[in-house]
Amino acid sequence: MDVYYCFYDKKKEQKEKIAHQIGYGLLFYGLKKRYGIEQVPKIEKGKYGKPYLYDYPQIYFNISHCNGAAVCIIAEYEIGIDIEGKRRVTQALVQKALTEREKKDFSCYQAEDVEMRFLQYWTLKESFIKAIGRGLSFPLCEVEFYLKQDQRFLQFLQLSKEQKPFYFQKQIHLIASNQKKWQFLQTVLGEHYLLSICFPNQEGIYTTCKLQEVKSSNFFNRENTI
Repeated sequence: MDVYYCFYDKKKEQKEKIAHQIGYGLLFYGLKKRYGIEQVPKIEKGKYGKPYLYDYPQIYFNISHCNGAAVCIIAEYEIGIDIEGKRRVTQALVQKALTEREKKDFSCYQAEDVEMRFLQYWTLKESFIKAIGRGLSFPLCEVEFYLKQDQRFLQFLQLSKEQKPFYFQKQIHLIASNQKKWQFLQTVLGEHYLLSICFPNQEGIYTTCKLQEVKSSNFFNRENTI
């Protein structure tokens, strides 16, 4: 699986439109780079709104964006990805999103860690419901993560910022959960963005994972269109 990410100017007007454009720009960039697909493919949506490539059913993708960053993941199996930047966390959101066990663990964190710790749970849950294609129709409290357990580390391949033709290794967390058919990876991008990935629990899949930063200037002309 290949992950492409982009940081962009979050102060621009129409930032939701820009984020959408960059997300799909990353998809088209990845399809060309990985599969040699030159033409923009036809995209349809499933029952719960998950997009898929109509002419390439063997290729799966998922896109996520937040204020200032966008990501796209491409693989040969169902996949889910979510990225979030540090933001204020309300108690109502905690009550809605976390299980009782998660709330207990969450209550032990220091005040200065609350925002990023909550986003650990949130992005993991979002990546899961996006992988299964259910979106927010799936109750968030039915998937549970064990962040306070000893976390294993895997090696993630990341293209250097200079875009040289080689990769270096980056550590990320492999997170335990109650969803035995799925695996979860999580890392930090930039200074305060949390990235989570959900993919099938099949031996060896993670060894093919690559992470590449793509500059936003690749996707826009002078009129800011793809």
